[in-house]
Amino acid sequence: MSSQDQYPSTGLRRTSLFLPALASTACFVLGGCSDSSETGGPIIPPGTAAAFQLRSVSNGFGRQLPHVGLIETVSGPAEVELRTLGDYVALSDAGGSVQPTVGFPDEAALPDGTPGNQFFLAQFTDAVDKTSSCAIVCSGQGTCYDELLQVVTFDPATREEIVVPARVFIGGTTRSASGELEEWVTVDPVTGELLLSRDEAAGFPGSAFPQLLGAETFAAPSSIMFVMDADGDLSTFESFPRGELQLRLPEGLCSESFQLIDQPAVAAATVGASTGGPQVVHFNGIPKTNPRDGEQAVDPETRPEIRFTKAVQPMSLGMIAGQPALGAVDLVQAPEAAPSLRAYNIIPRSPYDLTTWTLVPNRAFDGLDPNGIFTNFAFAFVGVTVREELLVDLFGQPGEIDVEYEFQVDRGAAITNAPVVPESLVVSRGGVQIGLSVIDLNGFGQSTGRPLSNLPVPLKGDSRFQFNPNVALNPNIRPLLTPGESTVDGGSAGVFTLTLDMNLNSVLAGDPVLADASDLQFGTSLDQVFNGSPPPFGCQSGGGNICALSGLKLLSPNPEVQLSPGSPNLISFPMHPNPPRLVFPGSCALPAIEGDEPTSVDAGANLLVQGNPFPDLVAENPPTGLLRGRPGLGQFGGPSFGQVDPTACSPYATRQQIGQFLYVADRVRGEVVVLNSNRMLTIERILV
Repeated sequence: MSSQDQYPSTGLRRTSLFLPALASTACFVLGGCSDSSETGGPIIPPGTAAAFQLRSVSNGFGRQLPHVGLIETVSGPAEVELRTLGDYVALSDAGGSVQPTVGFPDEAALPDGTPGNQFFLAQFTDAVDKTSSCAIVCSGQGTCYDELLQVVTFDPATREEIVVPARVFIGGTTRSASGELEEWVTVDPVTGELLLSRDEAAGFPGSAFPQLLGAETFAAPSSIMFVMDADGDLSTFESFPRGELQLRLPEGLCSESFQLIDQPAVAAATVGASTGGPQVVHFNGIPKTNPRDGEQAVDPETRPEIRFTKAVQPMSLGMIAGQPALGAVDLVQAPEAAPSLRAYNIIPRSPYDLTTWTLVPNRAFDGLDPNGIFTNFAFAFVGVTVREELLVDLFGQPGEIDVEYEFQVDRGAAITNAPVVPESLVVSRGGVQIGLSVIDLNGFGQSTGRPLSNLPVPLKGDSRFQFNPNVALNPNIRPLLTPGESTVDGGSAGVFTLTLDMNLNSVLAGDPVLADASDLQFGTSLDQVFNGSPPPFGCQSGGGNICALSGLKLLSPNPEVQLSPGSPNLISFPMHPNPPRLVFPGSCALPAIEGDEPTSVDAGANLLVQGNPFPDLVAENPPTGLLRGRPGLGQFGGPSFGQVDPTACSPYATRQQIGQFLYVADRVRGEVVVLNSNRMLTIERILV
């Protein structure tokens, strides 16, 4: 329901990466080039620091990058270039789609139909630096790192990458087998024709008569040419391997004016007929993801990254902007113990790379105990299922099979289910452990906590939930109440105790959620924004309770006060139990509501009344009731249970999501953090 930085910054990753020279014979450093444009003129005047940007990628048959979107306008369909993340957001808002790119034919032919070597041409806004270690090329003769200039294809059986042996030219210059810099092709400054400087250059695309239109750009200092050359002889014409192909321009690429490329890029194309939709790339038999399959001690705030064999149509994967949503990838925490499905947004690795995607979950994963010994290992696992049949490429072709993998998160904030006002106090914590704590004034709720309890009288720290008379003595209770079995539903340790999270820590919403808690303020009820009524009103996906409709929310806790339909959960009227237990999977997947509804109005009389909330160890008397009586009606207030017809539902007073918007002033970070007061999850961060 809530989000850990609901839509965090979409700034793409920037790394000042200068790759070191590699010992492998598969990698070479290209060298020597002047500062000039495609036509020979200067692009960057001395003393300026213009951005080094990709201008375009083509294969001669059509443009590969930048991608082009198609949107409907009042004048009809219109094409727009997609060069920023904002362009993709606008495309999504307009309901548009990314247009397919032009692939290669099977035969070794040039765009004019004459025989020739197939190629990729990448053009930039500045002369490319080929003398430094930021222009390392993977030649296809061995294993190479990802962050290299390279062309790859994929084994259709294993989905693993195979480096394609392409010869790379920067400004007509390439490296010999011994690693020496050699100028093979130049441009006649008068005619613009390509001139071959060496016999070995025979077969360079566009150099034969009549010259291919636009071939003068092939040897420009601001161009990189990737020419298929498996046999080391350009005069024998070759085509790229049949299947899916990717040209990779890494973020370590730089210009002669020492500017790193502003965005990495991947041009994806198909050689011959398409072989199907996007598939997850593999490496050494497992999905090529980050975190990788089986990885442990992962940061709970990680954003999973997945690489595909083809460019993915963004809208088939998820939502780039707006509210996090469910998509073609299932992110499930604790898939075996307590499956909790995460909604997410998606971010491409760059506007020029639709093959690698980052998933931004709507909240951080629940971590292991940050202070004590590790427990609850089952809750630390995160299962990822890529449903390829829901993914489509730019041609609309779906994938084939589901791909599953999992990783385990490290220490971090844990699952919290705290009682809410008026039967709790929220206090700020300072010192070594900064955060919040909740003082329980109810004492009989099914919050997170220790499930154990001594009988017949609970000891200090034991759960009091099973001593709630409605648990054992009220057969009409719906939803059913049963003693907890784990720290997720163990229950309250009693009145005036501090609520514990799943890891049994009393400091809630600590680091990294809060760096300071200088001031606190409650806002309106959460159920006004997040509730489990059926679509399209509350629950948008994965469930919903027909009896939780706002129009049925008519019951007032005070007979003398008339409420309008859909009034918020009143802050002065507590629900039963306070809080209800967490259940997995939750009653609603989006927004994620993982708490049971409060006890139904149809359950009869509430047996939990005023009494002695403290056990008497001498007399061996257990706690008997609340510290004080509940205001208003003595009945339950939750929605009817198990109905399918709204006419069979009774009017009710309270529903999930229980709690209020809790505003916390974090002066250290200069922001107001908006929390869910029941789950202590971050809804929003407001900079001040």
